[in-house]
Amino acid sequence: MKRKKVMRKINLILILCFLIPVFAVNAYAAQRQQVLNYVLAYLEHKNVDKAVQTLSDLIKSEPDYQDAYFHRGRIYLTLEKIEKAESDFNKSIEISADYSYGYLGKAFVALTRADYEGAITDLTTAVTLNANFGIAYFNRAIAYSELKQFPEAFMDLRRARERGVDVDEAFFREMWSLANPDEFIAGMTKMIEDFPESGDAYYYRGVAYYYGEKYKEALNDLEKAAALGSPVEEELLLEIKTALNKA
Repeated sequence: MKRKKVMRKINLILILCFLIPVFAVNAYAAQRQQVLNYVLAYLEHKNVDKAVQTLSDLIKSEPDYQDAYFHRGRIYLTLEKIEKAESDFNKSIEISADYSYGYLGKAFVALTRADYEGAITDLTTAVTLNANFGIAYFNRAIAYSELKQFPEAFMDLRRARERGVDVDEAFFREMWSLANPDEFIAGMTKMIEDFPESGDAYYYRGVAYYYGEKYKEALNDLEKAAALGSPVEEELLLEIKTALNKA
């Protein structure tokens, strides 16, 4: 059965823009930091052109400043100027091959092109360079999920959470249910026993049953979830009922 993304999770495009800027600061970088703060302020006010121009001016005066290339590349990516973004990320790595954010940027480009294997390669390099790079684990989980490598995706989401990333709960539970379905169903069953009015517990268990093609159990749980006030997708209910009618 082809898996449908029925969970209530964040859109991939939003994930690509998820990274909060992390600006490098050292004894020689106070002026750079001030400029980058201006860039952030421009972005907050949606003045993208001014942000790009400010970063370009900074690069012109300091052509070996990696962070400036990385942040300009991120902006280009949101503007769908993929080649320019890729060039900036590559330049940041050219300056220093151990710049983990450069590999994260390259992975963003790969994800936009649906090159999930390439994204995994770049993100693996990023976490090798920086073992605490939570957002890199998070994005590698996305790539693994697109390749249906669910155990790997779930483990990376756990690593991301352990490193402070605010992982979307529905996405986390979806990967858990697909990576370890028996464990997940047992966990949701225990939650239902402890909190019998939890519509979400019925919802997530129902979706896990759906993935396992246990349509009768899925329908029972999802209808219970809806009765308890938890949102349930009509398309999902219709698909399950159709499958039951064909059985």
